[in-house]
Amino acid sequence: MAKSFVLCGDHAIRGLTPVRSFLPLVVLATILLVLPPLGVALVKPCVVGTTARASKENVRSIGYSIYYTLVNIGGAIGPWLAGLINEHLPTAIVFRMAAVSVFLMFFVVLVFFKEPQRSGETNTASIAETLRNFVKVLRNPKFMAFLLIFSGYWIVYWQEFISLPLYVHDYINPATNTDRMLSTGRSL
Repeated sequence: MAKSFVLCGDHAIRGLTPVRSFLPLVVLATILLVLPPLGVALVKPCVVGTTARASKENVRSIGYSIYYTLVNIGGAIGPWLAGLINEHLPTAIVFRMAAVSVFLMFFVVLVFFKEPQRSGETNTASIAETLRNFVKVLRNPKFMAFLLIFSGYWIVYWQEFISLPLYVHDYINPATNTDRMLSTGRSL
């Protein structure tokens, strides 16, 4: 029987002991919660924006379809691959692999991405102008309330992938293959 991906064990926790003794827990938790979305937050807009700018109107929807199909394939294969790796290697390796992947996405986009321009189009805003616009958005209470509500939705949604496998393993059946459950929605 394959060991479950949700069983992290002490090894994964002990790996952060030196960092945890150096940083307060709130700071470490904030860093760990903010850094992973940065990789994804840079990659997705680049792909979607490039699709919008570099394709003609009549084929743009095909570009989006291809992108989201690949996202869904990755979403199905990811938990399965993590479970497969977890069968042969310590659980901490799975988390390290995911962290390295996001880290690489972040820097590959920062270093290599160049936004395509349409003919006759002027350059985009400078970094200073972008930061001013960002501050303007942060000062908009209605928009910030919307972001807070929308973030709450995603927090609840992601519990399907975080809390549900733990619940199934701990309270329903410890032998459940939670990796397969996350990949397929079934726990056979």
